[in-house]
Amino acid sequence: MLVSTPSAFVRPTRRLLVASVSLLALSASAASTAWAEAAETEDAQNLGIEEITVTAAKRGAQALQNVPISIQAIGADQLEARQVRDFADWAISVPSLRFEDLGPGDKRYIIRGIDGIGASVVGVYWDEAVITASNKEDGGGRNADIKLIDIERIEVLKGPQGTLYGASSMAGTIKIIPKKPDMDNFDAFVDGTYGTTAHGGDNWELNGMINLPLAEGKLAIRAVGWTVNNGGFIDNVRLNMNNINDEQTDGGRVIVRFLPTDSLTITASALIQRTDVGGTSRETPAGTIGHVPTPAFPPIFGGDLKTVSFTQDIWGDDIDIYSLTAEWDVGIGSFLATTNWYNRDLNFNFDSTPILIFFGAPVPAITHQPQSRRIWSNEIRFSSDLDGPLQFVVGGFLQREKTNFEVQVIASDINTGLPLSDWDPENDFFTGTGTAIFGRTNDGTIHQEALFGETSYAIMEDLTATVGVRYFRSRQTSQEQETHPFFGFGPGDRPPILPNNARNNKTTLKFNLAYQVTPDALLFATAAQGFRVGGVNSAGIPLIAKIPRSFSPDTLWNYEIGAKTSWFDRRLIVNASGFWIDWKNIQTISKDPTGAFQFIANASAATIKGLELEVIAQPTAGLDINLGAAYTDAKLTADQPGVVPGVDPVEVTFPGLKGDRMPNVPKWTLAASAQYTWPVSSDWNGVLRIDYSYTGKSKTEFRPNTSIDPVNGNPFTQTIGNYSLVNLRASIEGERWRVSIFANNLFDVLGRVDAIASDQDPLAFLRNRPRTVGINTNLKF
Repeated sequence: MLVSTPSAFVRPTRRLLVASVSLLALSASAASTAWAEAAETEDAQNLGIEEITVTAAKRGAQALQNVPISIQAIGADQLEARQVRDFADWAISVPSLRFEDLGPGDKRYIIRGIDGIGASVVGVYWDEAVITASNKEDGGGRNADIKLIDIERIEVLKGPQGTLYGASSMAGTIKIIPKKPDMDNFDAFVDGTYGTTAHGGDNWELNGMINLPLAEGKLAIRAVGWTVNNGGFIDNVRLNMNNINDEQTDGGRVIVRFLPTDSLTITASALIQRTDVGGTSRETPAGTIGHVPTPAFPPIFGGDLKTVSFTQDIWGDDIDIYSLTAEWDVGIGSFLATTNWYNRDLNFNFDSTPILIFFGAPVPAITHQPQSRRIWSNEIRFSSDLDGPLQFVVGGFLQREKTNFEVQVIASDINTGLPLSDWDPENDFFTGTGTAIFGRTNDGTIHQEALFGETSYAIMEDLTATVGVRYFRSRQTSQEQETHPFFGFGPGDRPPILPNNARNNKTTLKFNLAYQVTPDALLFATAAQGFRVGGVNSAGIPLIAKIPRSFSPDTLWNYEIGAKTSWFDRRLIVNASGFWIDWKNIQTISKDPTGAFQFIANASAATIKGLELEVIAQPTAGLDINLGAAYTDAKLTADQPGVVPGVDPVEVTFPGLKGDRMPNVPKWTLAASAQYTWPVSSDWNGVLRIDYSYTGKSKTEFRPNTSIDPVNGNPFTQTIGNYSLVNLRASIEGERWRVSIFANNLFDVLGRVDAIASDQDPLAFLRNRPRTVGINTNLKF
């Protein structure tokens, strides 16, 4: 059997945990001697963990250890050592960050256990451009998967970042910062990888970068390009197609930097990426047939890494990002003005046959969902650089977003899984005139504006207080129309366009106190407010369903204390924090009494308590050790009502009860790595690296499964997580060449990353990529 049972991978997990703790203990023991001995040698001058600078506080570059908030940064060296190319490659090294993965370009981010339907809870930035996902039916899922080539660093800000980053940063913010042009030096590389995935296909990748100074110290350009082919590992046993979830991604970016004066920097950039995925990443579990049993279709059972989908669920994803940023240093501070365009077009397809069977129409059908987003985001801010105890940041933000969403349900061929014809809303399948089953459109706009500021004051030389505030407002509109109702158009006029709208505004606050106990020890305490905008429900749902036309914002307060410490001349870093979050008026999924129509309402409250630990050590020359751990206890503090107040008899399906754990939030997540570098010859070094991650167990719904609690259980609750992954890499590196062999997911553990189940969506599991081995080579010019 390919998929490990819980007991099968709990035992290896325990052994690995014991091994990790033992390694840390042995390293600490050896380190105490090594650190003391090295202090007496010249080699000690070459030791010390490299300082990472971040821009999270929007006050220019600051040393990570001096920023009094919970933030984890992954620098360029770490990204390259891990050969990070995708979000999933690095996210597992941040214990407080979890994600639900439905495939390339379809991930939902969760930080500190804050997870819910509605607007995104995590703000995402590509440099200064807002690329936060927007899929309210999935809590902000479908985040863009941009290939991470030639990246300067990734910053993960934990906890609400509402004052500086806005309403979508309720749980935290992720910033991805690409490398900028070097104004003085030519630089270039080419990088190639070939590998193979167990139970699947081959993988290959080619990428490269060139940096050209065009006018020394004044003008430079940096260009990056990539082409990636990841072989699939899911087989469609109904359509007799293998490795259907293969991915082909091609893209590139260009950044131009111009320094007309010593105090003015202008940066322009463009990124274009195109991704095509051959099919679904969903696995139909062994013993199930993927739909309600019916005599119309013979039962075909799923299994490990197999699906019984009736259709070819192809995915197309086009991403464009264009940015222009100017920075002007005026001595007492600096101005930054940025304007950014983010365009994304998705061609999303899925098998809608099970839904039609559920409604009594056993017809093979595919749903096309072409959708687009256009975001124009702008910000201007001033960051002070004063001589006295007072510092501040003040700015304004404006964003305009336009969305287009279409549903086209088309009858499909039972043998090929392809539509019987192109979409034609004028001709109906059930009346025998065409292949159209159902269609609708939904076009919307979101306008957002904000004013924000943070002020810091050094009460004493080592004690600094910070107060932040942001005023935010948004306006949302939508226009929905049926383009083809079930069973075609009847007599009379066509369905009208149905408008809907909602308005939100909020003032969020932040308070922070930082105490620099010693030059190597910083203590901080923070109270910060998080806020997520409300939204509109579908105006196209029949009025008889009594669905509320909109849902309200939800809010939280995050209280935390933390410490950032460095030891032994920066050869040991230990950072820790503890937090308590009160979350009110949670946006949650609901259904009407018929169970046919789904919508979003506000119900209940939750408390989230947690601890975070990060340890970075360099006990001796050439040995680097990283350890991260997070404990999260997220529970409802009040029952979800059986009905939504004011819209009775609309019911919340399987409401959560006080004390229920929040879905998709494991109690424990761990990450550890060790890398050893040694000289092989005068020109070459050898490098060995191991990366380990553990994701604890969680459930996909509030209530336990009915197999555990027949009375109060939820039949759709599934258990996910509780798996460990190990990656190994061995390299030989010279001044210009590097050659590596690697084994990712060394033990071929197929953990349940996610699970999907409802009365209209048959049970499916999502797995991490099976063991992948290969070779990588890099040439620098």
